[in-house]
Amino acid sequence: MGDIWGEIDFEIVDGWQAPAGFLAFANFPGLFVAADVQLHNRSELNRWLSAKDSSDIELLLLAYEKWDEACTRALEGEFAFCIWDARRKRLYCARDHLGVRRLYYCQHGNRFHFASSPLTLLKNSGLLRRLNRPKLSAMAVPGGHHEFPEETFYQNILSLPGGNALTVIKSNARKWTYWRPEVDTTLIPRDDEQAFEVLRALVSNAVENRLEGSLRPVSLLSGGLDSSAVTAVAANILLRKNRELIAVGAILPENHKGDLEDERNWIERFRPVPNLRIEFTTAEGKGPFDLIDDPSNFEASFQRGPMAFLNDALEDAALYYQGDLLINGIGGEYGITTRAEGYILELLAHLRVSTAIRTLREMKKSIGISPVRFLASELRQALLPNLRRLPMIYFAPGFKQECGTRLKAARYWPDHRKGQIQRLDFALRMHANVNALRMDQPIRWSMPLYDRRLLEYCIASPGHMKIRNGFSRYLVRKSMSGLIPESIRLRPRKIRPSPDYQQRYKVQVGKARDFVRAIGAKDPVRDVVDVDKLTNKLDVSNEWDITMCVPTTIYLICFLRQFDEFKR
Repeated sequence: MGDIWGEIDFEIVDGWQAPAGFLAFANFPGLFVAADVQLHNRSELNRWLSAKDSSDIELLLLAYEKWDEACTRALEGEFAFCIWDARRKRLYCARDHLGVRRLYYCQHGNRFHFASSPLTLLKNSGLLRRLNRPKLSAMAVPGGHHEFPEETFYQNILSLPGGNALTVIKSNARKWTYWRPEVDTTLIPRDDEQAFEVLRALVSNAVENRLEGSLRPVSLLSGGLDSSAVTAVAANILLRKNRELIAVGAILPENHKGDLEDERNWIERFRPVPNLRIEFTTAEGKGPFDLIDDPSNFEASFQRGPMAFLNDALEDAALYYQGDLLINGIGGEYGITTRAEGYILELLAHLRVSTAIRTLREMKKSIGISPVRFLASELRQALLPNLRRLPMIYFAPGFKQECGTRLKAARYWPDHRKGQIQRLDFALRMHANVNALRMDQPIRWSMPLYDRRLLEYCIASPGHMKIRNGFSRYLVRKSMSGLIPESIRLRPRKIRPSPDYQQRYKVQVGKARDFVRAIGAKDPVRDVVDVDKLTNKLDVSNEWDITMCVPTTIYLICFLRQFDEFKR
């Protein structure tokens, strides 16, 4: 169904009339639903519910009728939904385990509003558009972007976290967590070979579930392990159905090459795949400041990566080839391509010194990493996890002082799996409030590696399945053996995205300079942003400044312009 929105006025709603934004189904009297849902366990649900040829929404309503508020525990897939139960005068809302589909809400007295975008809420609810200053100021603290995870950057608009459900009766709301990632070692077979076979099947199921319903899927292929695994599995699935998969990759424009190297030679290694059509985009003329001419481009979010112009170009390429689904490898680092940070320390903590030394020696031989440096890095991350977390925005000194957050990083040592869960949790908090930058969302982005069953399996896998034979990320290397090209499977590292980023930055920095120069001495954005520091940093060569702080600070200024208090 795509985007959803709706509202309930608990004072005036007629129990048997569909409220605004809801759909009614003749087979479900008294139940009304607004949903963005793709279920991945349809066969199981059909069996449990004695259903046949039911749509995803009908299966959702059948599950609600049978299990009531516990229905989310039976659902697998991507979903955000609200069910108005006229019989109980109750609104029930839920978001999928990983929070892939979005659900925002606000409450005004007896009126409850929800939508898949905060901007849709602002448009339909009558809420005043005001900045949530505590949420924004927390970003001045290392790791602070994870703080206030259920709040958005708009006052009074909340984001329902993934793995959570919400019940509203009149003006009373009750929220609870129905799922959180845990370590369940019973998922892993004792035999390693069998364990890797199960993992390969889980990846295949995750990809196939997301391909369902797509007439022309497109895969992003960067040459790295994540995108290679997703592309190879998708091509293999479609080959059995005599269908083609288009893969698009980003390469350097001819005039940017020079001494730089891109991923073309690695992507080309997929050419022998019979049903895979490879296309390239150069994103020529694009850069980090493409959209700053019109601040309304950033109303939905300022958390746009400075290299997002590549995503824009890849999305445009997918649309050019008439794609209706864009699958990618986002999220692999929390599961199948985890580096198992902390595993060496875990071995040492359990006095498995000889195993730790042997593993470090194998890594030096295979990928050339110094054992001393690797161990020092693990110790630093375990003991001082915030040491290398640098600020992403040049905040004004006064605005920094508004932040009441002083985060204490959770330490997971010596259990690497708890650290994996922590990093996944942080990622999910971040995703909860990053809305799509393109308001019309012209093509659905799908992330097969953000799959609950796959992630739980990878988290539970023992460390020796994640680091072996001198390689980290061994889960994907072993389970994808024979499916992805051997040279990519054993590749120790990949080339960074947009190796010509500095050239693109220099071409557009004049545009950024004009943008900043137009900010007057009394401009209200100076209350939040240190404009003088931004000005001084525009021409520096420090990589962190030009690839993160400068663009993100400019994006934030664009975002702030939508609020009355920051209009010039």
